[in-house]
Amino acid sequence: MRRPYIGVLIVDDEPIVTSLVARVLRRSHTVEIAPDGEVGLDCARRLEIGMVLSDLRMPRLSGLGLLATLRHEQPELAARFAIMTGGGTPEEELALARAGVPVLRKPFGRGELTALVERWVPASARAGVPGPGPRATREPGSIA
Repeated sequence: MRRPYIGVLIVDDEPIVTSLVARVLRRSHTVEIAPDGEVGLDCARRLEIGMVLSDLRMPRLSGLGLLATLRHEQPELAARFAIMTGGGTPEEELALARAGVPVLRKPFGRGELTALVERWVPASARAGVPGPGPRATREPGSIA
């Protein structure tokens, strides 16, 4: 049985962030919201997902913990994973650098957000999962 398709899984424990990010992305993508990494992992296991956009610091399972689990369970989805963060400890920043995933630094702008998402989940490909795209983009802004 085919799993339901979701273009972007947004994983963040701050409702204001998920609300703003979802509002921008819903203009051209299907979106699912998870309030922490554990719920995000459950979504990844039961849905076909174009990409994951996850906060770094969350209760229960962090963004890096979610990424590590997905790399083991669903490496093709882990290749379409980005972190959103307002900053972390020196250890977290080192782990982010080693993880090799795109990082959206809060606050980020609408253009930066949509450019990253469109690299992996073009609006025209909402009905299927595109392959991995280029790795990163970063510009100042004001969404989250």
